[in-house]
Amino acid sequence: MRPAPALAQQLDIHIPLAPRLRYFMGRMPGLAEVVVDRKVLDAFKRRALKLYPREIFEQVVGRIAGKQARIFAFRDLEHTTSRGSVYIDSDMNPMTEGEDEPRFDILGTIHSHPQDTVEPSALDWQTMQKDGELVMGICAIRRTAKRRFVSFAFFDSSQAQLQLTISEADSAALAAGV
Repeated sequence: MRPAPALAQQLDIHIPLAPRLRYFMGRMPGLAEVVVDRKVLDAFKRRALKLYPREIFEQVVGRIAGKQARIFAFRDLEHTTSRGSVYIDSDMNPMTEGEDEPRFDILGTIHSHPQDTVEPSALDWQTMQKDGELVMGICAIRRTAKRRFVSFAFFDSSQAQLQLTISEADSAALAAGV
């Protein structure tokens, strides 16, 4: 049985409205942390390095749990890129694009900054606010002749940087069948 909408809002519970991927419609929970699996982050890093020096732009898909944004996947969005720019159709909102399981929400977007830092630009902040994103991720990639450097940072809608926690399976626990 579902709680009544007023009670759900009071308890800050997100009630699925339709069987599609959607953005979080509850109160802003005061996020403090982003939790993402190492494999999900590594897969994005591989895609970003493959497109380097062009930018990559994807949806952040997951759930809000208290003060955590739990990221389950990054989903590709139709876009074109150049050095330092991402272009999407003006009629597309990255917060409502695509369908999937009803248990996940679109929390925001992640994109790369080739040869730059993880610091969001003024345009990044404006776009985040305009699209109603809760979380924005940035992957900075810097390359030299012999090395590449990749950094990640996530921000909330109040422009605060969130703690990034990377989860991974405990191989000892997996081997023990725990």
